[in-house]
Amino acid sequence: MIFKETVPFFWVNLIAFVIKFLIVELNMSLSATIEKFSVELLAVMDSLDAALAVENVTLENFRNGVELTHKQLTNVFEKFNIKAISPVGEKFDPHQHQAMCMVESELPANTVTQVMQRGYLLFDRVIRPAMVAVSKNQEGT
Repeated sequence: MIFKETVPFFWVNLIAFVIKFLIVELNMSLSATIEKFSVELLAVMDSLDAALAVENVTLENFRNGVELTHKQLTNVFEKFNIKAISPVGEKFDPHQHQAMCMVESELPANTVTQVMQRGYLLFDRVIRPAMVAVSKNQEGT
């Protein structure tokens, strides 16, 4: 009789232990990922700091520095699976795009004509929709 009463207690404790273990492992994994992302961003911050420290800068040097810093940030995004949404010419998708205005265009109705601000995906999940202008039906058609 004692054995029957202790068996369910054993399983409850085992399940609780496994759940606690998984939560700790998940937190450690998440912390490690955030740390890796942060370390990658530090290189971008270092580039920006170096650019601000230059006293006699030419427009050409400034542009080259911005391009290199942009490339660094793009590489960080690629490494962590962050992808830009730039949908010019595509059909408007309310799950990935935020329509800011409608404009007359030669393109079919509900086609993205302009991107005002790129959107971004993280592992194919929208973290910021693209702000876009969308074509509307032409008058008289």
